[in-house]
Amino acid sequence: MSPLPPKIDQRTYDSIVAQTAMLVEAFTRTEGAALDGAVVRSGWKPPGAAQVSPTIDTLVGRLLDQDLIDPQTSETIAWGRLIDAALAERISQIPGLEQVSVWSLPNAQVPPDAGWALIRIFSHLATLVRDRLNQVPEKNFLAFLNLIGTQVLPPQPARVPLTFYLVENSTVDALVPAQTQIAALPVEGATEEVVFETERDVLITPAQLQAAFVYEPDIDAYSDRTAIATGQIDSSFPLFVADQPTEHSFYLACDALLTLPGAKTVILTFDSPQGAQLASLPVTWSFWHGTRWQPIESTSGSGDLQWTVTLRNLPPLTPHPIDGQLAGWLRAELASPLRDTSTRFQIQNIQARLASNRENLSPDHYFFNTTAIDTSKDFYPFGEQPRFNDTLYLASQEVFSQSGTQVTVKLELNDDYPPKTDGGVAIQWEAWNGETWQIIKEKSAGVSAANFTSDTSGVVLRLPAVVAATTVNGENNYWIRARLVKGHYGEITSVQPPLLQSLKLSYTASTSSPISACRVYHQLTYLNPLASDRFTLAQDRKAGEQTLRLHQVDGLQIGDRLRIEPDSARQEIHEIAGIDTAQNLVILSTALIGNHNHGSQILRDFQPFLPIIDEVPTLYLGFDRSFTNRTIALYLQIDAPSPGAIANSNSSDYPAQLIWEYRSPGGWASLGMTDETGNLKERGLIHFIGPSDFAAHIEFGRSLYWLRCRWQAGDFRVHPQLHCVLTNTTWAVQATTVIHEMLGPSNGNPDQMFRTSQTPVLLGQALEVQEATLLAAKGTLPETSLTQEMTVVQDELGTVEAVWVRWQEVPDFYGSSAHDRHYVLDRLTGTLRFSNGQQGMIPPAGTNLLRLTYANGGGKHGNLPAQTITQLKTTIPYLDRVTNLEPAGGGADQEPLERVKERGPKALRHQQRAVTAQDMEDLAYEASSEVARAKAITPHFASEGLEWLPFYGFRMPASGPISVNLEGLTSASGTDTTRLKVQIHGPGQASPYASQEAQRNQTLEYLVTDEDLALGVEWSVMIVNLTDNLITGALTITYPGGSLNESLSVPAQGQPHVEDAGRVDLLIVPSSSAQQPTPSLGLLDRVEAYIRDRCTPTLDLRITEPVWVEITVITRLVPTSFAVSDAARAAAIQALTQFLHPLLGGVSGQGWAFGRRPHKSDLYAVLEAIPTIDHVEDLSIVSIPSLGDDLSITPLDPSERDRFLIFSGKHQVTLLT
Repeated sequence: MSPLPPKIDQRTYDSIVAQTAMLVEAFTRTEGAALDGAVVRSGWKPPGAAQVSPTIDTLVGRLLDQDLIDPQTSETIAWGRLIDAALAERISQIPGLEQVSVWSLPNAQVPPDAGWALIRIFSHLATLVRDRLNQVPEKNFLAFLNLIGTQVLPPQPARVPLTFYLVENSTVDALVPAQTQIAALPVEGATEEVVFETERDVLITPAQLQAAFVYEPDIDAYSDRTAIATGQIDSSFPLFVADQPTEHSFYLACDALLTLPGAKTVILTFDSPQGAQLASLPVTWSFWHGTRWQPIESTSGSGDLQWTVTLRNLPPLTPHPIDGQLAGWLRAELASPLRDTSTRFQIQNIQARLASNRENLSPDHYFFNTTAIDTSKDFYPFGEQPRFNDTLYLASQEVFSQSGTQVTVKLELNDDYPPKTDGGVAIQWEAWNGETWQIIKEKSAGVSAANFTSDTSGVVLRLPAVVAATTVNGENNYWIRARLVKGHYGEITSVQPPLLQSLKLSYTASTSSPISACRVYHQLTYLNPLASDRFTLAQDRKAGEQTLRLHQVDGLQIGDRLRIEPDSARQEIHEIAGIDTAQNLVILSTALIGNHNHGSQILRDFQPFLPIIDEVPTLYLGFDRSFTNRTIALYLQIDAPSPGAIANSNSSDYPAQLIWEYRSPGGWASLGMTDETGNLKERGLIHFIGPSDFAAHIEFGRSLYWLRCRWQAGDFRVHPQLHCVLTNTTWAVQATTVIHEMLGPSNGNPDQMFRTSQTPVLLGQALEVQEATLLAAKGTLPETSLTQEMTVVQDELGTVEAVWVRWQEVPDFYGSSAHDRHYVLDRLTGTLRFSNGQQGMIPPAGTNLLRLTYANGGGKHGNLPAQTITQLKTTIPYLDRVTNLEPAGGGADQEPLERVKERGPKALRHQQRAVTAQDMEDLAYEASSEVARAKAITPHFASEGLEWLPFYGFRMPASGPISVNLEGLTSASGTDTTRLKVQIHGPGQASPYASQEAQRNQTLEYLVTDEDLALGVEWSVMIVNLTDNLITGALTITYPGGSLNESLSVPAQGQPHVEDAGRVDLLIVPSSSAQQPTPSLGLLDRVEAYIRDRCTPTLDLRITEPVWVEITVITRLVPTSFAVSDAARAAAIQALTQFLHPLLGGVSGQGWAFGRRPHKSDLYAVLEAIPTIDHVEDLSIVSIPSLGDDLSITPLDPSERDRFLIFSGKHQVTLLT
């Protein structure tokens, strides 16, 4: 706030009354009356005049009616003074004074008196004159501000993103035109609704965001951010940062072998040119255990273009669905990131071989004919009276399911009951092959295990090439049987059948089979290489040609190996050297050997581990349907940087470069757009034309319509945080637009004035004047340079009927010429003023020749909370509702007069040039209305220990290298410590072009380019001592056209130079009620651009935020009563939080200055002003980083003492009784 000028007349109403009364009495006193102040004056006396004793009680509050002289000091107390307590005490101490003439104040209850009434009337009028007189300096000051063009800023309208919603299940787009009005219901205490208007047309599309993923190739990781980006979770995520390792794996199934019962050894053989590389990869093998993937021990090997993997003790695999296929799956997962996108592992064939050796297995079931056998005791395999065709059935899922396997049946006979062997018995062994019982061992004669007459050896069987399960006695399984087909075990009276104590099975299997199914897991998607890697030739090809035209090339990449007509005599293998997606053409690295016809099959070698082809961090956005081929808007809600992030960041000379793309049938294509976010620096809209060839594609396991944003190059100053992505959203402003309002007739005279019907007029108005002089004969336009500023009205035949020319607003006419179409606008009153024809043109005479399009509105009442702007004022087909998901902000009332008086002189001082620190701070406020506080930190300079630095200047006649060589460096301390900083300076910038620390002998070089030399030819070398001792030596500087050879003597360090010379740090705090108001990167960019346009180009300017210091108050309070204890605690915390707010706190409510810390006395006053608090027992302050109040906390860096700003922490309030 600007200081008030001193008052010209500082009298009060009471003093004017007293002086007037004195004059009246003087002019009405008797001629010749004594003028001695000790003598009571004659003439008119005001009511209430009296003689009183000189005591304090009787004198205070009255007017002195005589002059008094203090004999001790000879000081005269003038007549007519108002007696206060101090003056009454002085009068009471005058010796010898017995009575004092006084009279009452004008507002005292006294008898009515006409003279006294007139005196009061006169004094009131004099007071009015006094007030006007005292306003003369201010009015002159305001007139001066008006003279220099300072205007009161009009109200600022609030802005808010509005999101529209189509009716449920609508598939039709809806268009919301610009200036569509949406209102918010009146808030409490208000009578009128707050109306917002959309700023531009927006197409409301049924396409909605369904997925959001981030991929980071440097660490081969991804993140699923769908829930946050779609608003399901109220949070934000760092763009281009992933935290979930990408799974690179493939799955194999071979149910013919892998689901067989029992533990087994499986050998997998992969035919691959990269066999040795695959064997060296850290691959983890696992199988589905029923609830999870169970790792299994594996051994990798390679040889002869093969990769072999041995899995031991593999149990039977439990069928598990993968990509909809139920099978027993093995999984091979790469245990390390796959960062190299050029890596290509290609497999031509996969073979599984089962090697198992199992012994002493019990069959699953035993049957004698149709009777189940109890094997818990000795049993008769053919009953106690064996007869022809009696049969023993044995079942085993594990043993008998393996076709072609050799099986041994081991018998253990009861030796106490040996079977008869002289009956010519013969047993025939059979197995079910799916159609019949196939003999697997012919009947044999003599004593043998096959006839159950001996157990010295086992029965060796070879299962058929085809085996199948069947049902025997209600049990479905794999079965063999032993059938009595000849002879007997004795006659009826002497039967001795075999009696078994046990029957065990053993087998050895080694079976090979190609895999039956394969899946590659890539970007959360299962790919079937047996299907997706097959392609068809779309055109005949002859030997010697080096291209293949396919029906589609989607998925193919350079480096892939193709097998043309695989598994045939004409098979060829070639590598892809190039791909033409537009023509579906594949360019081969070598020429074809033979001819291949249209429709021939082409197989791409199976790739087990697919790298994600993104080479830079990428954001993927997936939508459920294609966009219409019209302008589409997406709103990206970018969070402001977290407090401290900007201050701790490093400005990059190479800002981030982003590339937006969409998925087309031919791959990723560039998406042209306009970006309001400034490369994701702040929230805003991106606009683009919906691609006509937008195509669905599977990414991250979901078939959607994908957009992606690639971080191609450069750096972010602060990594952006994305809160959500909204479709069908546009900006709305709290204003009402008036289109083509006719301002009234023009009489063609100088200095005309017109008024708008609505006020105030917001920025962005357009005044158009119809100028008949631009309309040539026969309705044609003459040659003119105003084409871009004209609106031409034509009839149906193309004849020009009217020409409207846009005129330009200026602050005044001082710089206008007679041909300038200028006007001056008072936005608060809506008054448009035109010039006299000499400094600006006069509008042509006539009616309806001036039309104005403008908006009015604005004010703080437009800053509404979220979900309140919901009343659509216009019915739009297919549109269901609208709301604001964010609060509206930016609304401000008309600029206060005190702010104008403060801003005007500053504008006169800096003249739009940033020269001093104060200039930069003032211009920061002008750069954006969002700036609430600004402070410029200039270079620090301390003169203590100042010494001249070695400085060597020279002129560069041409571009070329500058070489600085140090030799023979020695330190005055006698040690080897010689640390120097060599700096090469040149024109055009304050900081050195090259700087390097040198120890002992070293050379620094810098290549001066033609661009550098264009800035000037004066170059220099400066040497800075980084130690506390004198360093001497020799210096040689060579440059194009000359050299310098000098002895070197560098004084010890003692603040010999200014490290931050030429640098200014401008601290910015935005208007916000947040505890730590943090500027957006977009705001910093706008302020920086505004100031750089107005400062020297060599200035090293850095726009940043303050250093934040958290203030926590720990206090013990005594409430006024137990009943209000909770209220006292809550009130104390709220009062402290509000008092310590950086922008709204402090004693005056104007916030805290940079570098200002609160004191205990401030906080005591705040707490003890709370009605429910009796007193404060004690209080302490904790600051983080420490401002010196706590030695256990890391202190604030001394260099940051003038750049910190406090904010409220979490206070600790303890109540005492």
